[in-house]
Order: sequence, then C-alpha cells, then structure tokens
Amino acid sequence: MPQVLTNRLAEVYSLQGRKSKKNFSEYSLVVSTIFGALRKNFESSSDADIRHVIGDWLKHAKSRKDRPDLEEEEDDADLEETAADPDREAQEGKDQEDEANSLEEDLTE
Repeated sequence: MPQVLTNRLAEVYSLQGRKSKKNFSEYSLVVSTIFGALRKNFESSSDADIRHVIGDWLKHAKSRKDRPDLEEEEDDADLEETAADPDREAQEGKDQEDEANSLEEDLTE
C-alpha cells in the first residue's frame, strides 16, 4: 500500500468513506489492482480478508504519519516544518484535501 498512497494522503480516506473521510472504494481500478497484487501473493485470502487489510492500513495512516521513524523522508521534513510553524497545520489540512481531490480528478479522467 505505501507504493500506492503516502500516509499523508491515506489519512483522508477510509475503505467505505466513514467518519467524514473520502471513500477509497470508489477507485475501483486502484482497489482491483491492490486486490490482484494481494491475491497473487496470498492466494488463500478471501475478499473479506483483503478488504480488512486495506481498511486497517488506511485506518492507521495517521499514526504512521505521526511516527517519523516509520515515515518517508519528505514527510519527516513536513513534520519539522509544522513544528516550527503552528499555523501550517491548517494549511496542511487544506493541502491534503486538495491532493485527494486531485487524485479523484486523475482517476475519473
């Protein structure tokens, strides 16, 4: 999943769009690609198992993002900038939404 979404982008999604998050399941091409990759490596996994894994990964994006030791270098830099500028958090929230909207536009074209 980290090859598909950064934690920063993943934290605005849930598998079914619950808790005021965007619905990741709407991206059927992305979801079917993930299903195919997981099914190739874990042949005995059921659809429910795979949905659970994807949902769980999305659910924990924020906690991964908040742990710099688990995050990508660019996200570490973002955390440092946020600590230096408290007003940056509001802008980051808007940036996340803009990034999610851009992904939606790209996938619907």
